[in-house]
Amino acid sequence: MSHPRPRRGFTLIELLVVMAIIATLVGLLIPAVQKVRDAANRMSCQNNLKQMGLALVHFNTAKGRFPAALINSGRVDPTPYGGVQNLPPYQGPEGSFPLPGTTGYLVYNHTGFVALLPFFEMDNLFKQYSYAAPSSTSSVFNAPVVPGSDAINSGVISTNVKVYVCPADENPAGLDPPVAFGTTNLYERNNARRSNYLFSVGNVTENGPLWTTTNFGQGAFGINGSASLSTISGRDGTSNTIAIGESKQANTDPNAGPFWGCGTYASVMGYLPPVPMIPGGMSINAPNGPCPGQTTGVPQCQAPGVFGSWHTGGANFVFCDGSVHFLSDTINYNVLVALSTYKGGEPVSSPD
Repeated sequence: MSHPRPRRGFTLIELLVVMAIIATLVGLLIPAVQKVRDAANRMSCQNNLKQMGLALVHFNTAKGRFPAALINSGRVDPTPYGGVQNLPPYQGPEGSFPLPGTTGYLVYNHTGFVALLPFFEMDNLFKQYSYAAPSSTSSVFNAPVVPGSDAINSGVISTNVKVYVCPADENPAGLDPPVAFGTTNLYERNNARRSNYLFSVGNVTENGPLWTTTNFGQGAFGINGSASLSTISGRDGTSNTIAIGESKQANTDPNAGPFWGCGTYASVMGYLPPVPMIPGGMSINAPNGPCPGQTTGVPQCQAPGVFGSWHTGGANFVFCDGSVHFLSDTINYNVLVALSTYKGGEPVSSPD
């Protein structure tokens, strides 16, 4: 009579070996999955910028030039102009400011990203925005504003516009609550939605000057002004001029942007001075200090209004010809500065 053979189970050693093999495979798989995710995020971000580049071309075709980065910013120093009353009113493709029934320089803080909305099928959102009311009443030099009037546009600027968000960011859909510091505060805003992109403004700071055709250190975009494709083509060339670049949502000041629709401080202007005012703090991804709330680890956040990304090794940029390039964070800083201006006449090689 035969007896069934008893089932043989795993020994402890065999079980440990299997677990070690599984752990090794998982350890090998995680970096591969992360690389795939990073590559997908980078491609999605590049697609965002490609859409912005096409929108800029269409805007230029329809309006004759690019939109201004900011209209009637409340951070323009009026001193060189002889006072607030002498700041010239803006007349551009978005409209004329002051509006009928108003006089002088009124703070609006309108952004160029709002002006681009109709050019990638977001006309319904654009129609809800009122150019008669500001996006933010931030006015550090006491230019006239209507207190509380930014609430009119809060429904638009609080909207999450996917094309203005890079999925590689840690908080891609962040909605900031109202910051009612008062109109003299840099960061006054009303329910602004964070974004990940900045217009290239060259050496122009948030304090100005206003965009003019005489400043050779400025970018294609500025405060109350912008260049046209034809002008850029006759200068440095559209393929050698940055239009828009990435920026991390987290920087060394937790109150700062970027914010796509709210023109508060450090919201839409990407600053690149000829010589970094903060050593290493102006080039792509150069850390300037700890991120908000960071208490340990290596500081990896940037100064407000600086280009950078959470992609490994660099950041994405769209140039004025609509082409998208990934620029390394080891790029020569002088080359980066040359690419940020539209008529400096600096010789530069291909950014790739």
